[in-house]
Amino acid sequence: MLDRYICGKSDRLSPEAPVPVVDFEDEYARPGGAANVALNLKNLGAEVALCGLCGKDKAGKILTAQVLENGVNIEGLVFSDNRNTTEKIRVLGNGKQLLRVDKENTAPLNPTEQKEVIAAVEKISNEFSPAVVIFQDYNKGFLNEATIFKLLTLCRNIGVYTAVDPKFENFFQYQKVDLFKPNLKEFSIALGRDVSATETDLKRGAGELFKKMNPGLLMVTLGKQGIFVSNGDEQFICPAVETEIEDVSGAGDTVLAVATLGLYAGIEPSQITELCNLAAAEVCSEAGVVSIGQDQLFKKMKASMASKRSG
Repeated sequence: MLDRYICGKSDRLSPEAPVPVVDFEDEYARPGGAANVALNLKNLGAEVALCGLCGKDKAGKILTAQVLENGVNIEGLVFSDNRNTTEKIRVLGNGKQLLRVDKENTAPLNPTEQKEVIAAVEKISNEFSPAVVIFQDYNKGFLNEATIFKLLTLCRNIGVYTAVDPKFENFFQYQKVDLFKPNLKEFSIALGRDVSATETDLKRGAGELFKKMNPGLLMVTLGKQGIFVSNGDEQFICPAVETEIEDVSGAGDTVLAVATLGLYAGIEPSQITELCNLAAAEVCSEAGVVSIGQDQLFKKMKASMASKRSG
C-alpha cells in the first residue's frame, strides 16, 4: 500500500458543507501495509525481501522506488494490469487527521495473478533462502484461502519460522503458524463474541483459538491496555507504555516486526513483549505511518531501564 498525506492549516468551515477547509501546505507519501512491515524489519537490521502485488501505476512506481531506496529486495513483487496499487490518502489539518480516502480493489486475485504470486514467492524463497516468512493480511484480496494454503505448505516444506498478522476473512486459515498476532477486534470477531481486555476473558478466548488452529504463540494487541500473550499453557498481559498518542497508524506493523525478529532470535516472550510496547509507543508518538530503527529502540530501552532503576 502507499500511504499519502495532504497537509495544511485548518481554521474555518466550508460555506458549501459543514466540513473543515484545509489550506494546502505540503504532501508526501510513505510505504504502507506489508511494505511498512518490510521497512521496520530492515531498519531493525534484518535482510528483507518483499512479496506482494502492485498496479502498473504512478502509486506503484512511488511505492517500489521508496522501498528499494531503503534496501529492501523487491524481486518478489507482482505488477498487475487489472488492479491499481492500494492507496490510503489522509487529509491532515493542523496535524490531525480529518479524512481518509481509500483507492483499492479488494476482489480476490484472479487465477493468473494467483499463479504469478505463487511463482514469485517460490522464486524469491529459492534465491533469498529466508529464515522467516511473515504474512501481513489486510483483506485486500491478495491472501485468499487457496493462496494461504499453498504459501504455508511452501513454508513448511522449507522449514521457515512463520508469523501472521491476520484480518477477518481468512482468520482461521493460518493453521499451526509459529506466531499469530491479531488485535482485540479481530480476535473478538473471529470468536463470535466481544472479548474484554481482561486476562480471564482473554485466556478463555485463547483456549478456544488454540483448539481451532494451535499456533506456537498467540499475541493479541490491546491498544492502550497493552499486549496479551499465550502459548496455550501460560499467559500474561504486558501493559502498554504511556505516551502522548499522535497517530496509531502502522503500530501493528511495528509490533509484528519486533515480535517476529525477537522471538526468532530466542528472546523470551515476556521480554520481547516489553520491547513491542516500547516500539509501538515510539511510532505512535509520530504523525503518519513510520517505521522504527535500532537506534530508536535502543534509546527507548535504555530510558525504560533507567526509569525502572530510579523507581
